[in-house]
Amino acid sequence: TRDPAAGAGCTHWSGDQATDPDHRLDFVLAAAHLSPLSSVVPSGDEAAVLADLSDHLPVVARLTF
Repeated sequence: TRDPAAGAGCTHWSGDQATDPDHRLDFVLAAAHLSPLSSVVPSGDEAAVLADLSDHLPVVARLTF
């Protein structure tokens, strides 16, 4: 189940990484007995640093049993 709190959560660029990401390619998959508490894709300065390391931004999730 996709966490509705994640918003658009774009993780990849269709063009130049100097723009905001505009595609959601990355997700967190979890077993059925886990429930999402929150998820976020880094933005702003943090995203700019991470964009230098990969062509995808990470999805950071908190799950509960």
